Amino acid sequence: MEDMSSKYKGRREEIEKFFEVADVVAGSEQEHTSPSKHYKLMIEEYSKGPGTWSYSRGRVYDLNNQIVADIKRNYGIFWHCWFQHPNGYEYLLCGEDYQGYTFVNLTKGTVQTYFPEGAYNGAGFCWAKVFPSEDGKLLAVDGCYWACPYALVLYDFNDPESLPLNELLRVEDLNDSEGWKNNNTFIMTREIECRKNDGVPYADLDEEEQDRLDSNSSLVEYINETVEVKWPQ
Repeated sequence: MEDMSSKYKGRREEIEKFFEVADVVAGSEQEHTSPSKHYKLMIEEYSKGPGTWSYSRGRVYDLNNQIVADIKRNYGIFWHCWFQHPNGYEYLLCGEDYQGYTFVNLTKGTVQTYFPEGAYNGAGFCWAKVFPSEDGKLLAVDGCYWACPYALVLYDFNDPESLPLNELLRVEDLNDSEGWKNNNTFIMTREIECRKNDGVPYADLDEEEQDRLDSNSSLVEYINETVEVKWPQ
């Protein structure tokens, strides 16, 4: 059973009310099977009508078609990731709240959600994609604060039963996540603002030169660079 504070429980009650009156969006149904073939995830989008904010719902079933978890999310896109952790448990990573994250232990049938205090004021980091390292020690997360540039965050993933995860490092201005090169190196691309005539990054210029570029956008270009994000083994 999911443990939650009374404050968060109140937030969830408001979200539950949405699903009581909203309808499933026609054609939104998706079915995903876990790599182990032991579980399936059924996703549906819910809406109160055209032009309104949509939510989503993910229901996980086992081989006997018994429900393992029912995740009602306050955002229309239901990100998710299956993972067989070295601790012996199989997980579904997702987020019942767009400013938090939810780990479903499929083996035990338990659900844990982390929702940061700052998220009550809209300052929670919104996960969009997740990439566990093959050895299960690191979790790379592609996400952002609402309406802000994307970033890549690495978390300690040794113990997914203990939330919140410990943040190890953060790389700003993420453009795209490519995935793990090995167990401690993640490949991403980011957009860099540069001086057009020689490609020197804006951040490396002195203040006077930055002011000159700020006053004339034709002197600036943006390039994508590949970055290897490494964490010591």
